[in-house]
Formats: sequence, structure tokens, C-alpha cells
Amino acid sequence: MQESLPGVSLENDYLRVRIVDNAPRYIHHTDTIVGGQNGIACLFDRKHHKNIFSLCGLQFVLANARPAQNKDIVKKIAPKPASMSLKQTGPNSAQLSRIVEEEGGLNTLIDYELAERHVDQTLTFWSNRDIDGFNTFCSSQMNQVQYTSLFMQGKLEQVAQPQWLEASSAGHSSDGRVYYRTFDPFGKTWADHVLDNPVPRQKHTADPASIAATLKAGFIVNEPNKCPFTGFYYGIIDDYCYLMIFREPAFYFWTCCGGATQRNPTWDYGIAGKPAKAGERVSYHLRLVFKPFAGVEDILEEVRAFRGAYADSLCGEFIE
Repeated sequence: MQESLPGVSLENDYLRVRIVDNAPRYIHHTDTIVGGQNGIACLFDRKHHKNIFSLCGLQFVLANARPAQNKDIVKKIAPKPASMSLKQTGPNSAQLSRIVEEEGGLNTLIDYELAERHVDQTLTFWSNRDIDGFNTFCSSQMNQVQYTSLFMQGKLEQVAQPQWLEASSAGHSSDGRVYYRTFDPFGKTWADHVLDNPVPRQKHTADPASIAATLKAGFIVNEPNKCPFTGFYYGIIDDYCYLMIFREPAFYFWTCCGGATQRNPTWDYGIAGKPAKAGERVSYHLRLVFKPFAGVEDILEEVRAFRGAYADSLCGEFIE
């Protein structure tokens, strides 16, 4: 029964979302009990009838603080093995938290708020000492999507302005390579997005054949690998849109086709934090929208509504 599932369930007329801490829980894809995964284990649309996440879900993987006067990144908190506390904070809200005792650690609060068609997340960080910066990484492991690419407005090298792109993967690789090709989403239905299915040319681990097939399909590489983008990306899950919107410029993105299988891609993001004084708190905001696909104009309206004053700023400009 649902009441026996671990975590905090938030529900409305459209969505059911379950937030978990890193306590061991059952993973049906691998028939195992696994711990150390914090975040959204389930997002279920009542008409779509499927948890859109697989394995680890949308999980908070790590947070690395870099103490001032010390150029070595100190991993004082890695949430995957570290303990995080979970509590329900309201009828439609929950919070994950980790308060570290180590002087160089990174304290973390993640506040979740469920609305009609979206889940907002506010991530707040601070250290007990001066830091030169920090990095966080969140992994979104998707559940059997038929088309593994992401769509976004990104700025490639030697191109003056952001342009509409499809971002894809040839498979896991040591360099985490992302591939890009131009794409025009205007006037397209969800089905128009999935005509050139990347799955047959992808492999769990990239090899010369999958890379050659990706390049032959019109994709190119870029430097930096994670290109600057206009604060959002979307993917197609059946006839629904999975839209991630990021408010602050510190966010970056990453994608790979090889999660559990090629149809379980990872649509990931992180934050490259700036220097901060001891005790100084900084917050970052993102929104996950999941609803029937209604065209790119609807997507852009969602983006403008959430990004507000940041609508014209790029994310990920200083990421390698």
C-alpha cells in the first residue's frame, strides 16, 4: 500500500510526488534494496499513469566545498552516502536537510513545493568557514522514455547568439561528451520531436561505432562540452513534456543516454557556486514542470513566468 512506502508523499489533482531521504528503499528495476539516494523517487501524473523516474529518481548526488586558501576540493558532504533528514513542512511541501559538523563542510537545505503541474525546489547552501566556491550535482534518471534527447536554446562556440538545439549522447564516456545539432521546435507536436529516434545508434558505453553514428546523424561536439543555455531544457515522455527551468545563472546541465539502459537516460544538472563567507547562505531555484505537451510557445511561457528578472541571462557560462 502507498502508506507503507518510505518518504513523504505530496499530492494534488494532477500529480503525486514522493520525496525520500537516503534510507534503504526497494528499486523495482533491479529488484534490490538500495540506500543513499535523496530526492524525488516518484513523480506520477494521474492521467499519464507512470512514474517518470527510474532507479535513483531525481537525486541529490553530491556537494563539494572548496575552502578558501585551499585549492583542493574537499568533499565534506557527499549526500549519496551521507545522512540527510526529511520532514514534511506543509500540506504540499517537504524539506531535505544536512547540517555538517566538519569545518569545511557544506550545509544543505532542499525545499520542495508541489503546485498544480510542477514541483519547485529551493536549494540553500552555506559553510562554517570561508569558501572559494562549491559544486553540486543532481542526477535525474528517467524511466523508459522513447526519445532520449533534450531540447534547449544553447550557445555553441563561434555562434554569437543562443539557438535551438537538440542535445544527445553516444553513451557513457570518460569525458562525458554531449553532442548537439540544430532543431526548430516551432509548430511541432510532441510526435514531430521523436521522428529520428537516437536509441538505435546509442550504447550504454560510447564506442567508435556509436560516436560515428551520432556524428553521421548531424550532431557535433562543442567546447565547452556543457554549453551555456537559456535556463531551461525539455524532454519528451510519451505525449508529455518534462521541462526543467533554472532561475540563477550558476546552473549547468548534462545528459547521457546510458542510465540502466539506453531508454533510461540521465537528464542532469548542477550548480557552480561562487565564493562565500562563513555562515553566508545562498539559495538557488528550479522548477520541474510535467504536463501534456502543448507546443514550444507554452514552454516559453512557463520559462518566462519562473525565471522573471533572469529571463535574458544564460546559465552555465563558466562551466568546463
